[in-house]
Amino acid sequence: MGRDDVPSPEQRGPRTGRVGWPAARRWICPAPQARDLDGDEPFKGNIDLHRLEEALRGPDASRIAHVIMTLTNNGEAGQPVSMDNLARAASLCREHSVPLFLDAARFAENAWLVTQHEAAYRDMSPRQTEGFPAYGGLAGRDLEMIARGLTEVTDPCYLRARADATRHLARLTREAGIAIVEPPGLHALYLNAGRLLPHIAAHRFPGHALACQLYLEGGIRSVGYRLVEQPPLLRHFRSKPEPVPSRPEYGSAPHEG
Repeated sequence: MGRDDVPSPEQRGPRTGRVGWPAARRWICPAPQARDLDGDEPFKGNIDLHRLEEALRGPDASRIAHVIMTLTNNGEAGQPVSMDNLARAASLCREHSVPLFLDAARFAENAWLVTQHEAAYRDMSPRQTEGFPAYGGLAGRDLEMIARGLTEVTDPCYLRARADATRHLARLTREAGIAIVEPPGLHALYLNAGRLLPHIAAHRFPGHALACQLYLEGGIRSVGYRLVEQPPLLRHFRSKPEPVPSRPEYGSAPHEG
């Protein structure tokens, strides 16, 4: 039996959408708290450790090629992963000899949110919560660029400014009556398309419909994510996005004459 299953807490993202080969299946294991789009649980990007352990011990365990965790979890509204959850997931993977891969493109944002919300790391700098392996085979210029980038992106002043900007934008968005996924992350706000477009059923992809209409109305480029876990029969369902009703001046029939 081939090893072609990939457990991940991320519903859909640029990395988990391309797990490496056509026959591969993703096992979606988000933390239960991720289903509550209004809750203020700070670590909704966590993987469901109970479901991960069930998968690693289950009858299909031999099919699991690796586990992917995304920091921050872009497919779950940019929510962070706690260090405790990450350590426990790594321990389970080591116990069952399954590789654990980290998509750490936003490691600095994740580290900052860890220092703000995880008690064991509250007095630490973001630079102390993440470690980096040695880089080999690169030119000195490239190593210096990497070192400079890592230094700048983990600057607490830089991360604090980004957090303040996101918090300010979230406040303005709420005051305008626009529903967002709570709590706001650090690199972006995620609109709650299901609440903004209640006439569109979840399986008709309201997030994609909203993204299309934003582009048509204002040239705003965005993307729709499905954050609530899909029932098994809908996981591979594909459908065109439901159109958002046009404004009256755009929706009227052309005059004959």
